[in-house]
Amino acid sequence: MKCHAKQTSRFLLLFFCNTFALWTPALLATAPVTPYLALRSQGQNSALDMSGWSYHRIDDEESGDLSLSVEYAQNFKNSELTRALFGCFTTENCTTLSIRGSAVANRTENDLLADWFYLPSDYQGTVSFNPLIQNVTTALNFSFKSAEWAPGLFLSIKAPVTWTRWNLNSVFFTEDEGTISTPAGTYLNDAEKFFCSKSTTFDTTFTAARLSCARFGCHDCDNTGARSVTRLTDIQTNIGYNFSFKNDSYDVGIFARLVIPAGNAPHGEWLFEPIAGNGNHWELGGGINGGARVWSNDDNSKHCGFYTDITLTHLFAAKQNRVFDLKCKPLSRYMSAAHFVDGQVTEHAPLANLTSCVMDVSVGVQADIVALFNYSCHNWSCDLGYNLWTRSCEKFDCSSHNCSDCCGACVIKSTTESWGISTIGSTSTRSLSTIVEKAETDDTPVFITNDDIDYEGARSSGLSNKLFANINYSWLQHTTIPHLSFGGEVELGSNSDCCSSEKSCCKNVALSQWGVWLKGGVSF
Repeated sequence: MKCHAKQTSRFLLLFFCNTFALWTPALLATAPVTPYLALRSQGQNSALDMSGWSYHRIDDEESGDLSLSVEYAQNFKNSELTRALFGCFTTENCTTLSIRGSAVANRTENDLLADWFYLPSDYQGTVSFNPLIQNVTTALNFSFKSAEWAPGLFLSIKAPVTWTRWNLNSVFFTEDEGTISTPAGTYLNDAEKFFCSKSTTFDTTFTAARLSCARFGCHDCDNTGARSVTRLTDIQTNIGYNFSFKNDSYDVGIFARLVIPAGNAPHGEWLFEPIAGNGNHWELGGGINGGARVWSNDDNSKHCGFYTDITLTHLFAAKQNRVFDLKCKPLSRYMSAAHFVDGQVTEHAPLANLTSCVMDVSVGVQADIVALFNYSCHNWSCDLGYNLWTRSCEKFDCSSHNCSDCCGACVIKSTTESWGISTIGSTSTRSLSTIVEKAETDDTPVFITNDDIDYEGARSSGLSNKLFANINYSWLQHTTIPHLSFGGEVELGSNSDCCSSEKSCCKNVALSQWGVWLKGGVSF
């Protein structure tokens, strides 16, 4: 069974959500969020790959190149990541969540209800975020173009290694620990203990599980607020053919691309989980490249031209652990649920522990388009270019895996009529509740089933626009030509407005980042 809804189901879901969005509190309650950030692979950077060598394609009938590049990249517009993760619930320039209990006077529609987080009903606090992603990518590149044994044939191989560090920079502040409790037991006194630490204990007559999935990272939990991984992200191979023309001022080629994954896949324990690579997808596709020299002087020591590469790939299904909300209840993964056995509550747990499951995630098409202008003067050359990257919406198939690799118990997928939304200490469910409100209790328990999980709303697509520049120096007087390049880029990610009720459930999420690189090698 495919988890992604059919068109009719999707239309009905959107209609239901949009109808309730006529009121501001309901709009906040149904505005989509992004449970997982599926970002562009650090190892696939066509702008860097093309910089410093494109103009050689026209000059050399047979040539090869071996190079090593190092790039540092870091995100900016950090509030966009916060807004993608937490939606319209953020305040203060999209950086802060407010947490208030149900007994606090003058609560606003943005205040997350503290009661869901094992906190007293008069608790008051905030948590602010400043997400930071840093990448250092070192790539070994080899390319070869044949002129004798297979004229026009070319081959390129790229093997990038990335160190990536992700830090949500969560800062918790408790204004009032609260004192209101129930005969069932004593609650937590700090939101950080719920969202971060799995080792916190408290007294209660109920068995209450700690949050084990989609946890926040912070400086006071698990000894660090940042996490990093170092991995070979993928191995990218292109094989193609350049067509020959009598006019040697331009060229056109076609190629096939295979990307072999080597990075890590999301496990789901952390909300802001460092991923090196594309999420462990195999990629297969192809594209076209071309170049045209529009001017050169008599001895060809000065010239300029335009060059382009267009690549389309399909991302095959990869096994990933994802954590989900309930339909039309963004951030509901942090609400608590009660387990009913023979009508009695036996334990409580955050919904994230129950909705987490392993599934196959695929992407229909990913497009990477680069347009570059080059000017060369003797040993020096300069590149200016533009890069468009886009990716279609993810597709989910959760039928082929069990829950052995889940960060949680994957309970909702495998059971029915046993768990219902409920605050700790309560023996009733609250089916109409959202993360910002506690509705009246249901006389008859309303249980959560697999049909209630918002697989559709968890999908995302991607779109970004990049500008880049590169300066290259080549020692042309040598038979084997050393070359050295320095360049930089600015990439602007397009992110859907989470508060628009007219937006599709599939959201654009892409990183805005800047980067600088150094590349050196030899052409032969």
